[in-house]
This record gives sequence, C-alpha cells and structure tokens, in this order.
Amino acid sequence: ELEVTVINGRNLQISDLQGTIDGKTLSRRFLKGFSEGISERLDLAQLEDTGITARLLQLDITKDQVNIAVFVHLENKIEIAF
Repeated sequence: ELEVTVINGRNLQISDLQGTIDGKTLSRRFLKGFSEGISERLDLAQLEDTGITARLLQLDITKDQVNIAVFVHLENKIEIAF
C-alpha cells in the first residue's frame, strides 16, 4: 500500500508505503528510503534540460485503474526518431 501525491505538477511523491514479504512486514526505514529514491526519479523537471516540459495535471488512482492528465511541450529543436 502507498500514497502518491503530485507536487507542483512535476514530481510524484510516494509516502505511507507499507509492504510484506512472505508474511513479514518490511521495515519502515527500508520502505522510506525506497520511496524517497523512487520519488527523486519521478521528477519531471529532469526532462527540461532536453527541451521537454511535462506537467502532471491530474492523477487518480483506484484499486482497479489509474487515470492521468498530462501536459507535454516539446521545443522545436528536439529531434524525435521512431
């Protein structure tokens, strides 16, 4: 279980992470370090140096689905190869 919060439209912060392995509860210290590391990697500001501006406008997570609304702007100097 976890809680996900959008910070300034650019960062997903994971908190209140809880978990078990083989019925044993994982330590809160371990889970806090894990969630902080993941939150740092989910910072959309990291894309701005490449000319991509992205913002998370809406995030709704339920047991069965994830709904998101995202704004993305690509600068003209970016080349995208498929």
